[in-house]
Amino acid sequence: MDKTRMAASDQSPGNFKECKISTKQLASLKRLHGLLSATPDEMLSLHTTRSPRFLGLEPEKGLWSPSNLKSDVIIGVVDSRIWPEHISFDDEGMPPLPTRWKGVCEEDTKFSQSNCNRKIIGARAFFQDYEAAVGRINKTEEYRSARDAEGHGTHTASTTAGNLVANASIFGLAKGLAGGLRYTSRIAAYKACWSEGCVSSDVLAAIDQAIANGVDVLPLSLGGSAQPYYRDNIAIAGDILASYCVDGSLKKKIVKRKIVVCQGGIDSRAEKGEEVKLAGGAGMLIINTEREGDELFADAHILPATSLGDTVRKAIKEYINSTKKSTAAFTFKGTVYGKPAPLMAAFSSRGPNEVGPDLIKPDVTAPGMNILAAWPPLTSPTQLKSDKRSVLFNVVSGTSMSCPHVSGLAALLKSVHKDWSPAAIKFALMITAYVHDNTDRKIIDIAFTNTIMATPFAFGSGHVNLEKASDPGLIYDIAPEDYQNYLCTLNYSASQITLFAGKDFTFQSFKHASWRPKLPFICSEFQMKQQNKQCNLQKDRHPCRDPRCYIHSTK
Repeated sequence: MDKTRMAASDQSPGNFKECKISTKQLASLKRLHGLLSATPDEMLSLHTTRSPRFLGLEPEKGLWSPSNLKSDVIIGVVDSRIWPEHISFDDEGMPPLPTRWKGVCEEDTKFSQSNCNRKIIGARAFFQDYEAAVGRINKTEEYRSARDAEGHGTHTASTTAGNLVANASIFGLAKGLAGGLRYTSRIAAYKACWSEGCVSSDVLAAIDQAIANGVDVLPLSLGGSAQPYYRDNIAIAGDILASYCVDGSLKKKIVKRKIVVCQGGIDSRAEKGEEVKLAGGAGMLIINTEREGDELFADAHILPATSLGDTVRKAIKEYINSTKKSTAAFTFKGTVYGKPAPLMAAFSSRGPNEVGPDLIKPDVTAPGMNILAAWPPLTSPTQLKSDKRSVLFNVVSGTSMSCPHVSGLAALLKSVHKDWSPAAIKFALMITAYVHDNTDRKIIDIAFTNTIMATPFAFGSGHVNLEKASDPGLIYDIAPEDYQNYLCTLNYSASQITLFAGKDFTFQSFKHASWRPKLPFICSEFQMKQQNKQCNLQKDRHPCRDPRCYIHSTK
């Protein structure tokens, strides 16, 4: 093997080394004594202002009281970069850098050391394996530095730790106080995601660097395909086209000066609007697919447009087909408040856990729908080349917006409970989560057209409850050996478990896969032999002295 190529790509954490080799070289490498495992690189994707108040945060009160916001918490954002000049990252009034910070402010395209301050205390870009996979980054199309040209990183960073900005809005809508969940935190930006995605080895290198630099919280608003843990690099550390309004599918003579109805899916909602506008359309209605249900997104479209849920899809199409001169009009009512919340979004990541079915996933749910946060002014709100508008804040939806909310909550809890481990913080958030909305009804899952109540496979333990999480009353911590013992129940081989635990770990063969870490839920996996077999659940009210205790059994 070429030693120079191996050394050049040696940027990974733990026992990992990255190298670019042929299939034949890989076969030779696997015959060497001491090789634990060889896994291919994976291309990951980014997961994409009133949420703090919705979570119970009030200025000068509770977890936002001055005493709880004093300690220096460093949040490392591994994402698609940052726009340092944004008002959300101004450092006015912030104290000097914490002495424990070991990071740097890396200079490259349109990014200098002067772009870092007492708010953004560090910035680095990781692209070595990305360029090995897709070719050298074109500096005329994106910044080969920590600067943001896409928006995702700026948005997530400000949602987690951005300054409080009064009267933030997008085109005058959703006006209010915008700020991160832990707005006094420092930010360290690690750019590992580019126009074609995020190479997992670059992400690993960024994570390793963030840990070495001394970050306290590490939000990762990105994801890939489900894989066994031992193969997951991040865990180890025709006219049919016209109906979707895709690029080049609409005929000008048909849609000119008309409101066009577009089916959701295939490409982005903003791209559909661009196609309608290029074809001369006057406006656009996007109708959700059955899979998208009735969740509605707020987008900064380049023409008058709105979205409609799957519930009205049939009625809209029947009306259009009932007459040759169907008409429609837009009436915009501004920002609407007071609706039942939270709702379970259709796009939200859901269980069950394919790798470990006895561990419920997701863990919790948090705000991620129509979130207003910081946006780079040189990137249009739709990210379309034809869109020349400039905004300082944008509304974006996705699990990427939920992640920084939870990261901000973790930072707040770390401020109050400095001795809590990550496992303790996770336990507190899960055990105090709630499953009812602000009208005291069970949380509704809008992935379905009918009124369906969300389940633990949609919201996990429930929606995060900030005030209760700061004083949960009960905490179980989890030690590294607890996780290692759990891996023994998944039928992994000793060599596979060594990837996580090291060579000194004593492999245990569990007869029954019933051992799991202490987490605030109970989940059992059953194999039904007969389809007509009935399952009954019995619950005794007071089988023990504590009235909160009960026993359940299945028959």
